[in-house]
Order: sequence, then structure tokens, then C-alpha cells
Amino acid sequence: LERVANTIQKQLNYGFVALGLLNEQNLIVLKTYSSIHDVDLRLSHTQKMGEGITGEVVATGKSLLVPDVRNWDNHVPTHEKLLCEMCCPLRVGDRVIGYIDVESTEINDFDANDLLILETIADHIGQAIDNAENLRRVNKLRENLSQMIIHDFRNPLTVIHSSIELLESYGAEITQKKRNYYLDSAKT
Repeated sequence: LERVANTIQKQLNYGFVALGLLNEQNLIVLKTYSSIHDVDLRLSHTQKMGEGITGEVVATGKSLLVPDVRNWDNHVPTHEKLLCEMCCPLRVGDRVIGYIDVESTEINDFDANDLLILETIADHIGQAIDNAENLRRVNKLRENLSQMIIHDFRNPLTVIHSSIELLESYGAEITQKKRNYYLDSAKT
């Protein structure tokens, strides 16, 4: 996510880009941001759904383009110079899993075309997050299956190994008895 935010910020020349995801408690968690401005944000910052523009986007599942955030009642400022904001939900199917937020120092800096581009990027990010999560689940299942197979084979292999050791010791005992018999027979 950090690489995604940095790439979007640099390639599209945005002053500020942030990505956040919903956690298990339905709180929005800031995962990463990239900014040319000195913003006072800490990673893992949480906010409630509906709180601020990003919270509103996650709660409603609808993108927002706010030409001047000073005129928006539900705005939580990240920096006093960031005045224009657009935010899109990140989705996996119909489910909103987070947001991508872009801000600028210029009023009316973004238009409907910028929002369309950001929505397209958001769709790709949501799909990439879903793919990464599916890969994590598959790897976990593979690991669990390997551990189960190892565990299930350990007992039979232990029994086989013990049986072989028993046969070897029994075989060695019989060989020794045969040797003694032949030695005794040779003496007589």
C-alpha cells in the first residue's frame, strides 16, 4: 500500500494521497500516506465510519469530490493548506473495505475526470488487496495442510521405525544364536 500511495502521488503529481482500510471493529485505519506537505498524521490512526470525508465515503460507499473543504461541514483537516479533496471507496465486490483520498492546496483543483480516474485506480487497488488476502489465505491453508500431513504420518512412521528396530534386534539375536550353534557344533 505504501508503494501504491507513493506511486500515485508522484505519477499523478498529487500533493497528498492516503489509503485506509476497515478493521474488524468497523473502524477506519490509516494504513499509509504520501505527501509533499508536512502533515500531522500517524499511521494506524483510526476514525469512525461517517467521520470526516473519508469516513463519509466508507460509510456511504460513494465517492466525494469537495472543491473547497472549508465549506464542508464534515471535514477533518490533515493540513491547513490542503483545501480541495476527492475520496473514493475501495471495494471488494459490493463490500467497501477502505478508501483512497487525494488532497490539493488549490481550490477546485479536481474535476469529474479526476474523480473518474481515481475511481478506476480505487477499483484496481481493491482487487489487488482482495488478491493479496486470498493469497495469504491459500498460503495459510497450505501451511496447515502440510502440518496436518506431517502430524498424521509421524505416528505410523514411528511404529514402522520401532518395528524395524525390533526386527533388527530380533534378527541380530537369531543370527547370534545360529553362530553359537555352529560354533558349538564345530567344537563337538
